[in-house]
Amino acid sequence: MRKLIISTSILLAVIAIVAGVTTAFYNDVETSSGNTLSAGAIDLGIDNTSYYNGVLNPGTSWQLTYELDDLLGPAIDIEGDETGEYLFFNFFDLKPGDWGEDTISIHVKDNDAWACMSIDLTKNDDNGLTEPESKVDQTIGLGNGELQNYIQFVWWADDGDNVLETDEAPSAFVSDQPLSEADDLDVILADSTGNGIFQPGSNSDPLAGNTPYYIGKAWCFGELTLNPAPEGNGDPTINDGIDCDGSGLGNNTQTDTVEGDISFTAVQERHSPGFRCGGGNIGCLDEADMMLVIDRSGSISNTELDTLQAAATGFVTAVAPSTAGVHMGQSSFSTTATLDQVLTDSAAAMTAAIANLDSFTRLRTNLSHGIDLAKAELESVRDRDDNTVPDFIVVLTDGAPNEPGGTEAAGKAAATASANAADLAGIKIFVVGINVEATNATYLQTDIASTPADYFNATDFAALSAILTDIASCD
Repeated sequence: MRKLIISTSILLAVIAIVAGVTTAFYNDVETSSGNTLSAGAIDLGIDNTSYYNGVLNPGTSWQLTYELDDLLGPAIDIEGDETGEYLFFNFFDLKPGDWGEDTISIHVKDNDAWACMSIDLTKNDDNGLTEPESKVDQTIGLGNGELQNYIQFVWWADDGDNVLETDEAPSAFVSDQPLSEADDLDVILADSTGNGIFQPGSNSDPLAGNTPYYIGKAWCFGELTLNPAPEGNGDPTINDGIDCDGSGLGNNTQTDTVEGDISFTAVQERHSPGFRCGGGNIGCLDEADMMLVIDRSGSISNTELDTLQAAATGFVTAVAPSTAGVHMGQSSFSTTATLDQVLTDSAAAMTAAIANLDSFTRLRTNLSHGIDLAKAELESVRDRDDNTVPDFIVVLTDGAPNEPGGTEAAGKAAATASANAADLAGIKIFVVGINVEATNATYLQTDIASTPADYFNATDFAALSAILTDIASCD
């Protein structure tokens, strides 16, 4: 008999919430690994419903609780004794072909909030060699397990019925991948970038208070294949939306253990309108070379351009270019692009370049040329050593490119190629889409920004200033 162990200490839910008074900061901490619970005005609640091989599993299911350290959880240890923990995964005798589905429900009490999730593997051990395993695997001990490579997962935004359905499959942020690839995975549930799994399309809203949100996850010890059920109110005991095949597994995972933590962070939106999961913005760096790439096409009205210029000027003030700090430059684009300001340590020079945008004729949209000019400047003699001073491009645009080539398809293809070339040169690209349609927002997020988390959705030109200030911050 093949005996495989998966033992997970799997929930760490953390809230750091500013409560809107001048001198008092309220926070609430929920954890499954022994951290204290501090009273606050806002709570993060978690409940979980888990199925193992199509059968409800009481040991990893519980109703809504706001106190995950109350030792009233349903988990049991390998001896069958109650531990009082709340664990999403807690299985000690997996067999090839075993599968499960588990849906987490997240509740933020009373106040709207941004939310983030992270996954970290904390143990991957081979606990000894059986005779069959020794023929294919001689490694044992801490950190030498193979089980993490043979358990595949899919995670998605669920409707609460514990079934992966056809309308939910596109939301999958981990899709038939081994657990090993989820280590150190950070997931935006909802933040000011609008890129969260609970922020479809161009929606940049926070999680609503007193409203449940569901994260579905299905796993397979073997080869997982997505087979989404029809849209509707599914039944996980009949079809949970995946197929699992363990026939191709060998003996090298026998006696292995893998453990991990899943952490949730929620931050009150009202006093942190620019919050981003992960932080790490330009303002966190002592030195950087950065090019603004600004859309001045015909779709931007005079009033909108005035607002854009004010926001960009505020961004320069927040970045505060200096000789030993950040150097800035600017290109702008319409039917063609121009290099408006070479890299400089002068905030006054940048402000003048931004003000001069009024002098250009505003026609079509050639994002590709704007990126190319910015890239060339970041490779010029004015660019500092990239090993110590990283390069950035910040694109501000209100629509889809349609030049060169005279069509949207040609313009997008050219801009994608330019962005890819900049990425290959080690240049990180931030993009702020200003009141763009959902399809164009997706294009800018996936094809132009360096990563999806580097795309920001501004609902209108008035929202641009707060987003640019946030990019320049180190929060």
